[in-house]
Order: sequence, then structure tokens, then C-alpha cells
Amino acid sequence: MQGQGSRITTKDAESFYARATNSELNKDLDAAFRLYIDAAKAFLHLSRSSSDDKSRAKWKANAGKALERAEKIKAFLQNSPTLFIDQVPLNIDEQFLVLKKGSFVNGLQVPLWTAPPSVSDESITFTPDGRIELSSEQKEVSVVWRKPSEILQDAIDIFSDLGPRDIMQRVVADCSLCASIAVCLNHYQRHRSKVTAFMTVSPLYSIQAVVQAALPSLSPCGSNDLSCRSKTRRYKLRVLFNGAYRRIIIDDQLPFHPDGPLMCMSTRRKHNIWPSLVEKAYLMLMGGYDFPGSNSSTDIHALTGWIPDHIEIKSSTFQRERTWTRLLHGFITGLCVLTVGTGDQPAFEWESAELLPAHNYAIIDIIEDADGGRWLDVLESRVPRPSVVASGNSEVLLERLAIVDDDENQILRISWDDVCTLFESIYVNWDPFMFNHQLNYHGTWRASYLSDSDRTESAHQTIRLTIHRPSGSAELKAAYDVWILLTRHRTDTRQANEYISLQADYEDTRTGDAGGFSGIPTTKGFYTNSPHVLVRHFTLAFGLVMHVSPILYNQVRETIYSTQLFESGWLSITASYEGDKEDTGFTVAAYSELPMQWETSARSLPYEQKVAGTLTTKTSGGNYTLPTYMVNPQYHLTLSPPNSSEGGKRTKAYVSFIAQAARDIPLNITVIWARGERVFDLVQQEVAASSGAYSYGYANVAKDLAPGDYTVILSTFEPMHQGPFSLCAESSHRISLASIPQEGAGMFTKTMRGEWAGETAAGSQNFGRYISNPQYELNIPAPTQIRIRLQSLHNRVSPSLNISVFPSPWSLPVGRSLLSSGPYSDALSGVVTPLVPIRAGKYIIVPSTFDVGVEGRFKFVVYSSTGGINLSQISI
Repeated sequence: MQGQGSRITTKDAESFYARATNSELNKDLDAAFRLYIDAAKAFLHLSRSSSDDKSRAKWKANAGKALERAEKIKAFLQNSPTLFIDQVPLNIDEQFLVLKKGSFVNGLQVPLWTAPPSVSDESITFTPDGRIELSSEQKEVSVVWRKPSEILQDAIDIFSDLGPRDIMQRVVADCSLCASIAVCLNHYQRHRSKVTAFMTVSPLYSIQAVVQAALPSLSPCGSNDLSCRSKTRRYKLRVLFNGAYRRIIIDDQLPFHPDGPLMCMSTRRKHNIWPSLVEKAYLMLMGGYDFPGSNSSTDIHALTGWIPDHIEIKSSTFQRERTWTRLLHGFITGLCVLTVGTGDQPAFEWESAELLPAHNYAIIDIIEDADGGRWLDVLESRVPRPSVVASGNSEVLLERLAIVDDDENQILRISWDDVCTLFESIYVNWDPFMFNHQLNYHGTWRASYLSDSDRTESAHQTIRLTIHRPSGSAELKAAYDVWILLTRHRTDTRQANEYISLQADYEDTRTGDAGGFSGIPTTKGFYTNSPHVLVRHFTLAFGLVMHVSPILYNQVRETIYSTQLFESGWLSITASYEGDKEDTGFTVAAYSELPMQWETSARSLPYEQKVAGTLTTKTSGGNYTLPTYMVNPQYHLTLSPPNSSEGGKRTKAYVSFIAQAARDIPLNITVIWARGERVFDLVQQEVAASSGAYSYGYANVAKDLAPGDYTVILSTFEPMHQGPFSLCAESSHRISLASIPQEGAGMFTKTMRGEWAGETAAGSQNFGRYISNPQYELNIPAPTQIRIRLQSLHNRVSPSLNISVFPSPWSLPVGRSLLSSGPYSDALSGVVTPLVPIRAGKYIIVPSTFDVGVEGRFKFVVYSSTGGINLSQISI
């Protein structure tokens, strides 16, 4: 604040307020508090100095706004527990614009929770004018919109200790929403957690300052923080949607059957309309009562902000025991709520109970008894039964709608083993208050103002997250959780042809390892048309990181652990998109027990080289456990020594590689110390850098490399993965990237396949049966150069092999070979002879294993510098 002798101007006061707002958006609340106070003082000074009544009123109002913001920040800082607000040092204005664009959903404006009230908020009246689309069942009976007070008079109750069994799904296909509300009410009953005490720090960052409850927030609320009846007949639902908390305003009109009953979600306590109002507001956001269905984890995330986690039971890597332990602990402690879902198969029965296809069921209890029995209580909320609705008999339908017996809302106690057999998915939501720290980043894929090439690159957004170690005085734990959630912003909730992927890898420029090099190749970064993808990591104490593979919505992979030094690296987070839309927003939410911040020290690299190609049957060799790995595209990388402006002679080059392909092609980038020569077998000790697990459509790795020559291999997970690709290399030093020709490039080839079986599995000359091995006649019409490669056709394991060439005819004892691959070798790529000149004539080729009795198929390829050679098998 300026001194008393200084003259305060309008510009000064507005500057204080603007700086305060900017500090608040950047989560610097201490600075924001001081600046709001300064702004209030400045506006008050202007009001006292002005002789114009209108100006005085304006300055006083501005001073009041500044003081109000300061008081809210002060209250938050005083009342907030151990939840720290981390600064986001990225472009706040651009992120706020992303959230503003996310305010239009299904043609409806859904303003930010913090946005000032609008005229539309005060004039909400929904009548049957198409504003809320009805379901086919509702249309069939010609529902009417009525105020509940017209039917229930003064007995209307909004929320009075509802339980999960009170929820009844009527004729709307919103089983996921009904199950969601049921498990939220169950959590409320078990743990008595109230509606979240909510503190808005800024439009970019909303946080729960007291107890996090798994209960939708429908305003107005009474003194007990629970929803109460509105005197204005208007209600406001808070949803977390498109990266921010937003409000949906509705009136109290609900769809009724012409003869009385509600034709939407209702309760056994017919005077309680809280679920009906929550359903109406949420389905208004989702496009109407003709809701095509969702999954409960998506619905609960929108209604409560709890972290969605979809576990696919039918995945081959589903871990039954580990999942049970995790869910049991989370449920008992109140850290999670969950539902289960069936697949698309026809309806089926379990112990006389009908289980519907593609249906969500609430889990209201998890039990592990003293005898080791493991059980889940599964709640069915649908009333009436589907067969009644399908019959089209309005009288029967009306009769069944009036039934509220317990038999219609049944609880099935199903064993954990049966759950894993009967259901396809488990939908879990976790309390975000498990974490002391949360960061949000809001970005845009494929912005419309970009060029076509830049738009393609924009489909993969990479940000880096630094996680700080515990302070020296803090008590160390064995592990610290870090979760990353990607959310795709939706403007049309019915669209299903947009796909997203999330990769979150520990990155260390010293090791150049993004995710770890393992003897067992794995995949990551699956694309899904779900709006959410979750990846979990555990950051270990004492400078180690343990990685856990992604938990994805359409695929769940086996948990893969690896440990690495956590010294100079960070989490590299890549959010990817594939779809037809432009300007698609997204939000990356990071949850951590430790302080964290977005890394903004990205380097601008002066040298770049791009290459492009196509993966075909001849160039897609699969992962490094396959004998065809050697045919993958390979490039000779040359890093020049730094010049005087780049540093001393020993300065390493910072090199970054990015590979892109279609979303169904898993990629890996590996840099090898191989002097720019083609690599046939991958040896871990020769790996200079690796992008880690094979990632779908996008792979990247960065490393500090010494000047010199390297071989860069772009590989697919399986040879069947084919299509166009691109590879971009950027470097702090001059760089050259040149394609390495395939083995035998420019030469003529002849391929022969055969088999060692029975007597022909004769082994090496050491066993005296060498001449019984398969034999092939090679007829060379003119002098040429040849090279021969032999490979076993057994993937991932190869016996020790040799291939040799003898003059024809040959006889016992077997003489010395004219050409040989050398000592027997079990390399996956097989064995190869040197390239040598050879005269015209006939020769005998003998492929063999070292040991007798090793059966299996094989192939060998003869490369020649001239054409016309003939190859045929000799009958023994």
C-alpha cells in the first residue's frame, strides 16, 4: 500500500484488486489476502475522496467485495486442516478459458460454481417443452409435469435420513445413477459424513476444507448441511464436470403418471423427493431422461468429486486376492464406495434372482467372516421388473409402480468368488481427502487455430510433475501414494467415438529410463472412450520410486513393480486424444501425500530431425523377446560434439525422442550403444535409453547422452501391429538420424522352411549323426556373394543353432565346411554367416541344433548379390 502522503488513484485500486485475483488464481493465498486488504483500503480512500454519490457507492461496493474475498481466504486458512494448496505455475488465463469453454454441455450452459448468478438462474421453469427430453416409457404413458405439492400437499420432505434401500429405479434407464445414489446414502448411514463443507478458493481450484462426504450436494441446505425444502421451488445441484465444480439449476416440477405415481427415480417414502430432484438435475446435464446409461464411477465422480476407478474383472490380469484386500479395507474405513456391473450377455439367474444385462448394482456391505467367508451385499433398486415395462400394459404398470414391498428391492448376499464370475466390472470411487495435496492442470487437445501438423502433435500433451521428498523432521513412511486422473471434457455426452489415453512414467535424464527395462515386455496407455483414466504410482521413501501399471476403464493390466532412484527425475504425464473434434478440453488431476508442483523448466532444443515410415509385414518385428525384433525400423543416431556455444568438450547432449502411430499400435523407443549398426538382439547392458513399457500410439524418452554414434530402434509389441509412424528426435547438440538398411537390403533372397523331427533332430557333429540333419542343395549359376541366416520359429526361446555350407557331393566323414555361422548360439535372432564371395556350383546347406533330439520348426534365408540361385531340399 502506498504511504499516506501518496495520492491513490483509481488505477492503483484496480491494480491491487487485479493482483489479488491473480495471486488467488495462482494459489498464493497469503499474498492474495494482503492485496485484497490493500485494494479494500484503496477503494475506501477513493469513496471518501469523491464528491459524487454514485462514485462513492461504487467504490464502497468494490471495497466490500475485496474485504469479502479477504475474509473468505482468512477463514479458509484458519479452518483448513493439513490440506495444502499447491501453486500451479502454468498459464492461468489459458486454463481458465478451457474451463469456461467447458460450460456448454448438450446445448445447455452449465456455469462454474463460482460464477455470479445469471438471469436464467432466476427464471427457471421447466415445462414439457422439450427442455428435458423424456424417455420412451415416459412418453408412452404421456407423463405430466407437476409440482410435488400438487400431489403430496404439505407433506413434502427433501432429505430425512434416507437409506440405500429406499431408492427405487422406475422406468428410466439410469441404473448407474440409482446405484450411485444408493451407495452414497449407504456411506452416509454408515459413517454419518455430511455433505461436503465446501470452500471455493478460485474458479480453477475448488477444495473440501472439512469432511469429504460421498453425498451429492443439492442446495438449499439447512443448519445440518443436508438438503432442505426451497421456498422459491428452485434447487441447485453442484457437479464436478469438465474439470471444475459447476451448478445446475432446476425447479421442483417432476414427471408424474397421469394417474398419480412418479415416473422417475423415487423412494419408498413417497413424500421424500430428494433423489428425484438430484436425478432431474443430473439428467438435465446428461441430455434428458432418455439417458443411455453410464457407469457408477463416472456418475459418482460428477456428483461428489470422488476419484473414479474402474476394475475389469474379466481381464486376464485381474488380481482377485489383491483387489479383495484393497476393497475390504477401503469400504470398512469409508475411503471408498463401489458398485458392480454385468456385461452385455442376456439376462440370467443366480439362485432364482434375475440379473439384468449391462446393469449396475449397488454394493452396500462387504463382509469377511471368522470362517474366511467373503461376501458382498448386492442391492437391486429397479422397480418394476423389466418384463412389466416391456408388456406395454399401462394398468399393470401403474399397479406395479405403486408397490413398495421389500420384495421389490432385494439384497443378494453373493460370495466374492461368485461376484468375480457373475459380473464384468467393479466401479470404485475413492475419497480424494486421502491425499493432502492436489494439483489440477487444464489443457486443450487439437486447438482449432493450429496447423494440421501442429494439431496432430497437440493430440499428445505432456506435462511434468515434481514430487518433493518429506522434510527431514517428518516421520518417514514406507511408501507415499501419487495418483493421476485424466478427464476428457465433454460437450456432447452421447458421443462415443472420442478416445483418450494416459501415461504417467517416472523419468530420470541420468538413466534415460521411463518406466523401467524389464525382461518381460508389457503394454500401457490403452485408449478408451470413457471420460476418465486413472494411473496410480507409489513414491517410495529414501529416494526410490515404485511403479504400478495403469488402471484403465476398458482394460486393467497386471501390476508391474520396479524401483528406481528418485533423485533428479519427475513424473512425465502424457495425455493423448483421438477423435474428430477440435478444441477438446481435458483436465489432469494429481493427488499426492507429498507436496508437488508442475515442472516448468522444459528445455527448448535447437536441433530437430523427423523421420516417417510404415510398419509392414517386413518391418514390424514385435518386441525384444521375438526373433523378428531385428526387422523393426532402426536408425543411426549421430550426436556431434558441442561447439563453443554449447559447452565444453565433455558436455553431454540432452536428447528427446517421440514416436507416434495409430492408437492401436503399441510402440517402444530404445537407444543402443551399437555404433549406428543394425541390432539383432537386445542386450540390457547395451541399452542407453528406453521408453519403457510399450505404449499405445505414443512413446517418448529423454536422456543426457555423450556425443557419439548410437542405434535407435522403434519397435512394436507384436508383428501384427502395422501402419504409418513418425519419429522425432530433438537435441541440444547437432544431430543426425539416418535409416539403417535391413539385413540383405539390395540383395536377392531365397527363403526355406523346415523342421527337426525324429531322426532329423541329429544335433552337432559331436554326436556322430550330423549327416542326418535336414539338408538342402544350393545351386549357384554364377559367381556371387552370399550370406545365410538361420532362425528357430519358436518365439521367445531359441535352441543353440548353427548353419554351415559344404561342397556337393559330400561323404563321411564330414569334412570342414566352406562357410559357417560359427559357434552354436541361442540368440533369439538366430545365427548368420558372414558375407563372402562364392564360386558357381552346387553346395549343401545343413541347419542344426547343438543337442540331439531338439525338435522344432526353423527357417533360413539365403541372401545373394546376383539372382538365379536355386534352393531345394535333399531327401535323406
